[in-house]
Amino acid sequence: MLPVAFGLVSDPTELVNHVAAISDPESSTYGQYQTFEQLKRTYGAPESDLDAVSDYLKSQGVTPTIMSTGVLVKAPMTVDKASKMFGTDFELMRDPDGREYVTNPKDNASIPSEIKAKARQVVGLSVTTKQPTPQSVLDRLGSSGGEPQGGERKGCPEALDTGGFTPNQLSTAYGVDGLRSRGLDGSGARVALIEVSGYEQAATDVYAPCFGVKPLEVQLHQVTLPAPLAPGLEAPLDVEMLNSIAPGIERLDIFEADTVADPVLPYSAILEVANTGGVLVDVISTSVDFCEDFLDDDITPIMEHLFMVSAAAGITIVASSGDFGSSGCYPPDKKMSVQYPASSGYVTAVGGTTVTLNDANEIQSEVVWKAPGGSASEQSGGGYSSSKIARPRYQIGPGTGGDSRQIPDVSFAANPSPGFPVYVCETSTNCAWGSLGGTSGSTPMFAAVVTLINQELTSVGRPKLGFVNPFIYSVANGDRYDKVFRDVVEGSNALFNNSCCNASKGFDMASGWGSVDFTSVADELSK
Repeated sequence: MLPVAFGLVSDPTELVNHVAAISDPESSTYGQYQTFEQLKRTYGAPESDLDAVSDYLKSQGVTPTIMSTGVLVKAPMTVDKASKMFGTDFELMRDPDGREYVTNPKDNASIPSEIKAKARQVVGLSVTTKQPTPQSVLDRLGSSGGEPQGGERKGCPEALDTGGFTPNQLSTAYGVDGLRSRGLDGSGARVALIEVSGYEQAATDVYAPCFGVKPLEVQLHQVTLPAPLAPGLEAPLDVEMLNSIAPGIERLDIFEADTVADPVLPYSAILEVANTGGVLVDVISTSVDFCEDFLDDDITPIMEHLFMVSAAAGITIVASSGDFGSSGCYPPDKKMSVQYPASSGYVTAVGGTTVTLNDANEIQSEVVWKAPGGSASEQSGGGYSSSKIARPRYQIGPGTGGDSRQIPDVSFAANPSPGFPVYVCETSTNCAWGSLGGTSGSTPMFAAVVTLINQELTSVGRPKLGFVNPFIYSVANGDRYDKVFRDVVEGSNALFNNSCCNASKGFDMASGWGSVDFTSVADELSK
């Protein structure tokens, strides 16, 4: 079956204005979030259009489902039905990894004339139908390659032997200690991760007690996949970073997707409460990015709508800026480019730095992460959007400019040397310790701290952080910048002679506004 879905997204102006108002700390409507049902009535497609599309699909022998955001109609169908409906032949092909999948290799899909005026986009015409043979990932685990940095490192001996920055070191370095001293641990939070590698619960069951916390239990979902993905490196890094900083998270869902399929599908799945225990998630975190330039024009308007209604419902979305420096589409494209969804105006893009700690685990120096020798796959992503995403109205201040969205927004430790201790399992019994890094580590760290801050805010009757970027830029342009931010002014992530992106005072497209002291962030919000 093809996971086809029709998009009914049209003029987003009213929703754009609404999100801007409720996300602006200076607005009288700040934090006045709404339910999806309310948002659907106001900003979704007209009910008559949704019904017309649904009725047409039923007449074609397809069972439609109107999704809760009010702009998507899910319509799974056989390849034969899709071929007739969209006027194109489908062919079984192989991707570069040898996986078989169904796609339309030559012709563009034509939305049926009966609904073309209402359904403006279609997604889900490519999907993996067969999984590759699992390959060993344990031999890809790294180690710090040198003496451990900083002061006291807490954890079990096996984790300490990896040489990576331990959770207590990161907590001190970025001001999380102050939040934890207030009894904050992410209790009550619901978090969703999007992954393209599998997860084995046995990994976290060993990792968590090593650092003195209770293991988080993970709920797994397969989106468009015929079976669970084989365990990899990405998922355990994300889960274990969350677990170490916010061990009180109430529910953690992983949505396994495949890069062959459209990214609309996992994000729309997350926003259906039937998949997340009957309650909307608070935070979505992903290190799965796509070359923005390669995204189909049908995908971007739907994704942006999903991100906007998420913001309007109080959901925080964070994404890694990528590990390919200023060339987010490399390989093969060497030009300046960024990765999506980090480049969305409604997502917080998290970059990476190289950090040196002193004996008290305080930051002694912090520069843009760039591997020695300039390896294209080992440096913090950043740059400006091509023509897909305009510069958001909140993105102002020293160093910003131009007409396009610029990323990252903030940056934190990401250099794989020393990296972070991880415990990875290929099966429940075949496991190993090692260290990993990249913006895949800095991003879930930021997401974890959002749950701590949300816990404090809601305990005193204040709204959750929700879409956090307007707050970040508001503080960055105020007189408290030096209290909250640590400006990263050294380093570059420029590749292949691109003029972008060098660190400088204020905002830059190598590190954003720099890193932050999270206790100071919480204190600013409590004013």
